[in-house]
Amino acid sequence: MDVFFVYDTEMCKGEEWGEGEDPKDAVIYYYPKSTPINKQVAFCQQLYSLVDILRDFKCGAPSVYCFSKSKVSLSFVGRYVICLASHRQCPDDLLTHQLNNLINLFQFYHGSFRRVYQLSGCDQARFDATNELIWDCFVPYIRSYGSTLSATFQSIPRHRLVSDGNHTFLRAAHLIQCARRRPGVHSGCLLYKDAVLCSLLPPSLTSRLLILRPQQRHFPSSPLPTPFSLPQRVKLLPVFLTGKEHHELTANLPRFNSAHDRPHFYTGGGNSSLAAEQSSSSAERLRDGRRGTNHWPRVTPVEQPELRGDVCGSKG
Repeated sequence: MDVFFVYDTEMCKGEEWGEGEDPKDAVIYYYPKSTPINKQVAFCQQLYSLVDILRDFKCGAPSVYCFSKSKVSLSFVGRYVICLASHRQCPDDLLTHQLNNLINLFQFYHGSFRRVYQLSGCDQARFDATNELIWDCFVPYIRSYGSTLSATFQSIPRHRLVSDGNHTFLRAAHLIQCARRRPGVHSGCLLYKDAVLCSLLPPSLTSRLLILRPQQRHFPSSPLPTPFSLPQRVKLLPVFLTGKEHHELTANLPRFNSAHDRPHFYTGGGNSSLAAEQSSSSAERLRDGRRGTNHWPRVTPVEQPELRGDVCGSKG
C-alpha cells in the first residue's frame, strides 16, 4: 500500500473556499506522513473532483480507478471519502478487500465518524488528533506490519499446538462454552501470543480482535466505565456490530428456562470449584439429546439496527 487518506467532502463544496478556511483542513488523515502538505491537498482534491464528476452519471462512479502508475480504491462513509492507493499491478479485489477491512475495523471499534466527533467535544482539532491516533494504529495492522504475503492472503494466525497439546485446546473450548452459559455472554475467543488458540466467533470478528496486544496502553478506544473495579490488566471495550453480525452470534445461543438451569459458581470447604446445578427438567433434556432430539430453544431473530453496540473484553 502506497497511500491512504480520509477526506472531508463538506469542506470542499462550492467553487471558492470561505473566509478563514484552509484546503488542508479537509484532509483529516494522510499516509504516508512524509508527503508534503501541498501534494496531499492536490492529490485529494483532484481525485475527489474526478469521482464527483463521475457520480453524476447514471451508472455511478466506479470503486477502483486505474492510472498510469497506480491504482486507487475509495469508498464513501457519510460525508467522508476513504481512499486506498497502491501500485498498478495490485489486484482489484485485494485493494478493495483491504479498504473494506479498514472501514470495518474502524466501525467495529468506533461506530462512526459522528460518534468520534462527539466524543472529541465537537472540536475539529481534537477530532483530527483522534483520527490520527486511530489510523496510525489501524493502517500498519491492515498492512500486516510490512508482510506482503500476510497482507495478501489476510489469513488468521492460529497457535500451533504440540502433539500432546490437544488437552490445551479442549480446556480452552470448554472455558468458552462455560462462559456462553452465563447470562449476556454470546461467544468468545482465546488468544495466545498474537495467535488464535480457540474461537467460536466468525472469522471476520476474530480477525478484528487480533489487533489487541497484551499490555497495550495506547489502543485508540476508550474503555467502558464500570461501577465496579476490574481485575488488574483487564478492560472492557465497547464494539459495534451490524445486524447480520449480531444475528450470527445469537442464532445458536442456548437459552435457559430458569436460574436453576444455569451453571453456578460456589465456594465450599475452603476450595473454589465450579458446579453445574441442573434441575430435573434439564437432566431430562440432556437424556433426550442423547436419543437424537435437541430441545435447546434458539433465540428468535429480531430486526437489528445498522450498527449495534456490544462489549468485548480484552486482557492487556
